[in-house]
Amino acid sequence: MTVFSLAIVIVTYNSADVIGACLQALAPVEGLELEIIVVDNASADDTADFVRSNYPEVRLIQNSENVGFAKAVNLGASMAGSDNLALVNPDAIVSSTALLQLLKIQDSRGTPSIIAPRIIQPQGRLLISSGGHFPTVWRMLCHYFAISRIIDSPRFEGHYLLEHQPG
Repeated sequence: MTVFSLAIVIVTYNSADVIGACLQALAPVEGLELEIIVVDNASADDTADFVRSNYPEVRLIQNSENVGFAKAVNLGASMAGSDNLALVNPDAIVSSTALLQLLKIQDSRGTPSIIAPRIIQPQGRLLISSGGHFPTVWRMLCHYFAISRIIDSPRFEGHYLLEHQPG
């Protein structure tokens, strides 16, 4: 069995109310070695203390000032010990199993790549801003006129998912 390694970088700022659910979802799964790095941007709440107390296996980088998202991501990425890197927002619930599936897809392509999952809302609908279909004039018109918000059908989705698998 192939074992994949993955470093996950999570940038937080006053995220104490959501970071627990995010980290809880990243449970160990067979075939995946996870390294979780939380970069806290000088939160005024108890985000850093919560992570330190409840998730001692997580590498916590506590900035003395809010350096911004991009710089915090770069800091976390520079500390990562894996060739595979995932950026996860602190309010996202991502299962380790889903991350393993993304790594398997990347591995099957044989070349380094950027892969993004579809984001499904709690109601079960695709989050339109997270992707869409390959661009065509039809899809651009559907997007521009927000037809998919009026008619719930894959035919009228406007964005650009290169691989769309319903369900």
